[in-house]
Order: sequence, then structure tokens, then C-alpha cells
Amino acid sequence: MTSCFKSTRFSWVVLFILFFTAACNNGADEKKADEKSATDATEKKSADELNPHQQVLTTGSLDTLWVDSLSFTQLPDSQKVVFVYTFLPQDTLTLHGWSAKKDSVFGPNPDIKLLKGHAGTLTYGNGLYFGNVVLKKNAVKNIQKALKGNHAKYVLFAPQMVDATHIGYTIFLSIEHPAIAKEFAVIATGAAANPSPPKTY
Repeated sequence: MTSCFKSTRFSWVVLFILFFTAACNNGADEKKADEKSATDATEKKSADELNPHQQVLTTGSLDTLWVDSLSFTQLPDSQKVVFVYTFLPQDTLTLHGWSAKKDSVFGPNPDIKLLKGHAGTLTYGNGLYFGNVVLKKNAVKNIQKALKGNHAKYVLFAPQMVDATHIGYTIFLSIEHPAIAKEFAVIATGAAANPSPPKTY
């Protein structure tokens, strides 16, 4: 009788251990499944969040850009200005420029920063080249003279297609603030900033 009781008690202990082990394994499997689901959800969310940014980078409209006359007249009139495209918050694609001699290199800070003006009708998309845009030194000098002669307060850069795949900018002057006034008269300068082929500046 005693040996039977011991045998039964031993069986109960073995069953309890097996049950406990199985329960722990199921818990671990459930935890792994939960972790995998959470990881999958995070990856999906990250992929979904990238889509709007990818669309912004591949398509959009080119805005008219502008800068105040003081910033422009402070540029050296004996040097060209090399403008480089830069993306800023609020879907802004603009140009920052460096005054450059023949063999100049880009310094840490641009000499001039163009601001976003009214939205333009010219759009960009796949297959369009975003290269440096150059305003020649004669153009810089002529625009500075035109600013004084017309008592203009702002310099406007209106985007234009130079050919099927490259963008340039026609330069205008304005007396009225280009970001505030809905309609305003512009003064032609005859100058343009054009895409530069790969070369040493």
C-alpha cells in the first residue's frame, strides 16, 4: 500500500513538471509570436511613412525663389555665384549660392540663400537633372546696377526649362514683397542662371 502511494505521488509530481514545462513553452511561443507581430507592424509602419517622402523627392512643383536686395548687393561683383539645390522643411526645394572664382571650393556656409516664393506651374519628376546652377559675374554686376537704378527691393528667380532635362532661372526684380503680394509687377534684367556642365569652377 505504501509503495503504491509513493508511486502515485511520484506520478503526480512527474505530471505536474510536464504540465508546467509545456505551459512555459507555450508562453514563450506566444511571446515570440507577439514580438514578431509587433516587429512586422513597426516595419510596415516605417515603410508606409517613407512613401510620402519618396513621392516628395521624385515629383513636385518648382517655386519662384527670391532674396532681398541687400543680400544680393553684398555679393562680390567680380565673381560668379554657383547655386546648389537643397531640400528644406515644408516641401521646400530652393537654392543656396557660393561666390566662386575659377578654382574656388564650397565653404561651410553659403553666401546667399534664396527663399520660397509663390508656387510655380513648372513641375519636376523622374529623369530631370538637378545640377549646379551658375549666375555669371557679369550678370551679378548687371543685376546689382539694376537694383539701384530701379530702386527695387527684391531679386526673383523664376524657374524655366533650359532643355528637356535641365532647369535654369530667369532673373527679375520687384519693388513689392514677392511672398506677400499676390500680384505684382516685375522688372526684367535680361539675366539668367543656367545649369553648369561638370567642370572646375
